Amino acid sequence: ATYYAVVSQIKKSYKVTFYNENGEEIKSETLEYGAQPACDYAGPSDTAEWDYTFEGWATSLNGEALASIPTVAGEAKYYAKVQSLKQYYDITFCENDGYVLTKLSLPYGSTPSYNYEFGSSMEWEYTFLGWATTQNGTPLESLPMVNGNATYYAQVNKVKKQYTITFESNGGSSVAAITEDYGTEIAEPTKPTKDGYKFVAWTTDIEGTKEFVAIFSWLGWL
Repeated sequence: ATYYAVVSQIKKSYKVTFYNENGEEIKSETLEYGAQPACDYAGPSDTAEWDYTFEGWATSLNGEALASIPTVAGEAKYYAKVQSLKQYYDITFCENDGYVLTKLSLPYGSTPSYNYEFGSSMEWEYTFLGWATTQNGTPLESLPMVNGNATYYAQVNKVKKQYTITFESNGGSSVAAITEDYGTEIAEPTKPTKDGYKFVAWTTDIEGTKEFVAIFSWLGWL
C-alpha cells in the first residue's frame, strides 16, 4: 500500500499597528504575510500657531521616516513622522495715511515692535501716541502678540509751534515781545523812541548791519 500525506496550507497573518506622532494608536489590523499595509493618516490639521507636514512612517516614535512601508513579514508597528513649524505672519507698520514704513515676517506668539521715528519741523511739534489698528484709530496700550497678519498705523499728535520775537531797542522805549503760532501774520510793533535818535530799522545783529524787514509778514522766519 502507498499512502500520501494531505497537507492544508494556510498563510500566516500578522498584526500591523499604526500610531500618530504622539504615540496614540490610530489603526490596527491583521494582514496575511506579503500583504501591503497602508494607513491614510496625513498628520494633524494646521493651526494658527503650527504648520504640520507629514513625512511618512517610521518604525519607532523618534525614528527616521521610511522610503515606503514594506509588505507584511511579521508583526509591525509604524509611527507617523510629522514635522511641525511655527506659522509666520506679515506684520505691517504704516504712517496714518497708509504709507508703509516696514513689513516684518514674525512667528506666532512673538511680540511685534517698530521704532517709529518722525522728522522735525519748523511748523509742528510732534508727539507719538502709539499704534492703532485703523487709520485715525485709538492707540493701543501695547501691541498684541502675533496670531495672524496685522497692520498698524502710527498715531501722531501735532501742535503748531510757537515762536517769540524779542525786540531790543538799545536804550530806547521798550517794545513788548510777540509770541504767536508759526505762520501767524503779525503787525509791526510801535517803533521805539529815544531822545536824540531816529528809529531806522530792526536788524538781527547787535551791530545793526543786517536789516530784517520780513519779520512783520510771516512769523517763523526766525
